[in-house]
Amino acid sequence: MHKTRLISALVGCIAVSSWAAEMLTVVGQARVVDATVLVIDDHRIQLDGVYGPLGNDVCLVDAAEWSCGLEAKQALAERLAEKAVACDGLQRLDDGALVAQCKVGGEDVAQWLVANGWARGAPAGAYVDSETTARAAGLGVWRGGYVPPDFWRVRDSGLGCNACAARKARLKKKQTAE
Repeated sequence: MHKTRLISALVGCIAVSSWAAEMLTVVGQARVVDATVLVIDDHRIQLDGVYGPLGNDVCLVDAAEWSCGLEAKQALAERLAEKAVACDGLQRLDDGALVAQCKVGGEDVAQWLVANGWARGAPAGAYVDSETTARAAGLGVWRGGYVPPDFWRVRDSGLGCNACAARKARLKKKQTAE
């Protein structure tokens, strides 16, 4: 009987602890890791509902590569510079990162990223219209031949996608070097 109560109490504590971690609000100056990942104090935060280029991702403009991942990171860093960022946690990822909705001065950070072309909204998510507008205007990564990672990771480079072929060649070269 006591063993059953102890196990029930432990399970309850774990559930409350997990819930509390997800509902965490983090406020402070953010260090930008890449277009959709921030660090505030010791909290690694993944912005909810958006996908952006990683720091080493490249895009094509008129067949020339440019460091769109680095530029997206820099644009966000400039936007958040010396401002308090407030992030409301929604869940924890397996790696411990906090998935959160973040605001600076009342403005949704993810919305700003998508509206300025530095990130993509999740399919059927809140930012789809903003992405469509940014893409049509050629903003951020959309100013050239940006091929989202989920496209080139699953497609064969034989489909006529030059950016996919270039990306695949770089990945193979990197894997061979490692």
